[in-house]
Amino acid sequence: MFPYVRHRADYIGLDGNPDFVQSNILLKGAERHFLQVDLRQPVRLSNWEGPVKADLICSFEVLEHIPEEYAGTVIDSIRAHAHPRTRVYLTVSLKHRLMDDGHVTVKSRPWWTAKFKSHGFVPCDDSHDMIGQMFTNHPFNWRPFSTHAFYLRPE
Repeated sequence: MFPYVRHRADYIGLDGNPDFVQSNILLKGAERHFLQVDLRQPVRLSNWEGPVKADLICSFEVLEHIPEEYAGTVIDSIRAHAHPRTRVYLTVSLKHRLMDDGHVTVKSRPWWTAKFKSHGFVPCDDSHDMIGQMFTNHPFNWRPFSTHAFYLRPE
């Protein structure tokens, strides 16, 4: 289950798929926290205090659906909402599946690591431990052989 939903944390969800939030039973009742956006365009959230910065940013099962030429835009959008102590959890599929699942950017771990670095993110010191926990305690089908997991911080 999404822990930030279950524990009533202050959060904003962004989604490029208009059907995801409505069709996901885990998000029932949390629809007001989600905004549908075009992830190919820069996203800059603000409120009465100015630009919104987040302590934790999660992007699960998203980047492989973004055409390669827009991957940097999505990462820059994430970076725009990070402060120096922000932590970022990301997963990216490393497989094309048999059905048409929209996995258009399936790249190696070194490719993604370089892409994140070129946009100002590096692995956290405890990245290995956190990724291990992510693969052990998760609500999805993430496995090391099918999914890259990243735990990052601003450089």
